[in-house]
Amino acid sequence: MRKSIIIMSILTILSVCSTLLWADDSRPRALKAVSGDGVVYLSWSPPINEVTSYWVYRSIPHGEYLLVSPKPINKTFYKDTDVTTGQSYRYIITAIDSDGNESSQSKNIEVTPNAHSGTLCGY
Repeated sequence: MRKSIIIMSILTILSVCSTLLWADDSRPRALKAVSGDGVVYLSWSPPINEVTSYWVYRSIPHGEYLLVSPKPINKTFYKDTDVTTGQSYRYIITAIDSDGNESSQSKNIEVTPNAHSGTLCGY
């Protein structure tokens, strides 16, 4: 009986870990943000699984995430100009596969647009 419980526990743990690892394969990775005066530039790495596009979501701290991209994005970067300098924002990205399925969320990132001088590489 004890051996049976141990085996079932191990199988359950392996099943949960396998599910979590698989789910992680479809979500965007390494979300980064650079801010400017009234602008936030986002970039991320594509998931391991093949996807066709992405959705960008934004919230204020402790607020609900709302879709900010008007249509699916087919690149791994986004420029958000609908922000206020000095206000903090949180962002998450999801991926969309060829069947239209939306992935789990990327890790969130918080950024506060601010006025500064200098150039932003790549934008």
